[in-house]
Amino acid sequence: MKKKLFKILSVLLLVLVLVFVAHLMATKVNAQLTDIELTAETFDELNPLVIAGSPLAGESPGGIVSRLLNFLFPLAGLILFLLISWGGFEILVSSADQKGMEVGKNRITAAIVGFLLLFSTYWMAQIVELIFRIKIL
Repeated sequence: MKKKLFKILSVLLLVLVLVFVAHLMATKVNAQLTDIELTAETFDELNPLVIAGSPLAGESPGGIVSRLLNFLFPLAGLILFLLISWGGFEILVSSADQKGMEVGKNRITAAIVGFLLLFSTYWMAQIVELIFRIKIL
């Protein structure tokens, strides 16, 4: 009992010290940033995409995410196919073992639920784009 209490108090003390140090560092950085005038040129000087000469340099974070989604949706479809195939293979291999069949069924169910969640969020974004006339994806 005393060991558990000692461990808990040690962790709490460590967290308090880390929070205090983070607060001190944040106030020091904040004091240094008050002297900087924030302009578009300042942001471009600090932007790692501009510094590296990336073709994404002029885009907003939303534009970058939209570009990534062009690759992530097909990747999600490939993962769905692999999970369903894997679950079907598990069911096929363990047809004599009830536990193995259950594992395969659960894998296929999880893959289908994940696909439905992805599909529904995609179409919810499409509906939001249509209603508010903004470009999300």
